[in-house]
Amino acid sequence: MIVTIQELKQDELAMRLEAIRKLGMRGLVDPSLGTVPVQARLLCEDAMFYTPPRNKKQGTDRVKLDYNNIFHPLQFEKFRVPSIAKLIYNGNHTSWEKFASNRNAGELYNTQPVTPNEELHKAWRDERGRARKTRFVTLRPDQSKMRELVKASLEHVGWAKSGWLTGYLALGGTRAPEWVTRHGSQNGTYIDGLQSDNPYVELYNNTRWGRRKDEATRILNDALTRRSKSMRSFYEKTMELVANGEPTTWQTQQAALVAAT
Repeated sequence: MIVTIQELKQDELAMRLEAIRKLGMRGLVDPSLGTVPVQARLLCEDAMFYTPPRNKKQGTDRVKLDYNNIFHPLQFEKFRVPSIAKLIYNGNHTSWEKFASNRNAGELYNTQPVTPNEELHKAWRDERGRARKTRFVTLRPDQSKMRELVKASLEHVGWAKSGWLTGYLALGGTRAPEWVTRHGSQNGTYIDGLQSDNPYVELYNNTRWGRRKDEATRILNDALTRRSKSMRSFYEKTMELVANGEPTTWQTQQAALVAAT
């Protein structure tokens, strides 16, 4: 996935960038907000926001849900029929298969007991990485293995977002959460074109999510839309303060600094 922000007249972001730059020249806002590096850094934050998951809890819940949807761990305590609870507790696969095949219908009919493993986990996920329906069940003795797999997978939460870190950190970003930064900044590419006649930077997310065209398009469109709206809102609020004869946030901050010296 690539995100490019350039100072081109016909580009919507560039026009908003120019408008904010002029506010900076008038002393109304922080001049750095009208520069490519700062807006590119903020665009990185927007892209990171829209790259799954939205937050760590969502990612953690998604991992657990996917494993549950594939392997269906059965809790013997929840079954009122003692013979079924005993089968789940003992965990004998052959006994379970005989029981499940003899049932006429229901959620347990023809279910297949398995020992969870990463090969099955990968095989039963779709192109988006989501779990597909199975007839697997996991009996009590095998559930410790599933817990191990879940624990290992939870360490990967935030990996897709980390593809933006290369550019984000190069541009001075400091607000990425720990569950993203723990994956390092090697999952992306940053190209610095700030010294060219038409300044630009290129930001690549090289993770699996970043390489998928459908996801790349969605994330890119959402991030660009969010950045454009934020820049427009910032400009309009600043101009409203000016129209009302009120100092802007930047002017208030600068006045406070002068007063403190």
